Amino acid sequence: GRVENGGVMVVDGSATFGSSNLFPARVTTNGLLAGTGRVLGHLSIENGGILDAGNGNLASAGILNVFETGFTPGTITVGDGGLLRWTLATLSETGAGVNFDQIGLGASAIMNYAAGARFVLDFAAFGDGPDAANSFWQSDRSWEFVNGGTVNGGANLLFADTGLATYNFAGVGFFTLDCDGRTLDWTASAAAIPEPSTW
Repeated sequence: GRVENGGVMVVDGSATFGSSNLFPARVTTNGLLAGTGRVLGHLSIENGGILDAGNGNLASAGILNVFETGFTPGTITVGDGGLLRWTLATLSETGAGVNFDQIGLGASAIMNYAAGARFVLDFAAFGDGPDAANSFWQSDRSWEFVNGGTVNGGANLLFADTGLATYNFAGVGFFTLDCDGRTLDWTASAAAIPEPSTW
């Protein structure tokens, strides 16, 4: 199977894809696979394809779960140019699936990142992103965007906008993708934190 050319598939219940790693379902250019349900089998997110937990709309969060089929571990491979889009819907570090996106991997499920895999930040709920005037961004933060299972090639996942594992917002702070391929960190800039008043 294939999702491409602006096609959208939203998994709200349970859907089985791809008979093996050799024959995965493919999400290709401008295709979008989203949802809050259960993915069984094997998926390949290829150049220009997008994987997005939640209902696929910007500014909405969700958890998309990946499980094995029979005795075969479920797998998602984000390939060269494939996009994992992550939404922060509410200014919070807690409440995966409500406040931010997460991919939930079953015990034997696997997430693979190939060289060239890319991570896209979605801040549609907050305009252009971190704001120095908002106290939330004046402290360090962390989010787990993949939970459970096994993650391979975490160091390959880089920000789509920078081609790096860091994404700087001048005067506010910067994001870092941990090499585990699971965690997004925010480090607040000291310059963005007002000095305590002396009067």
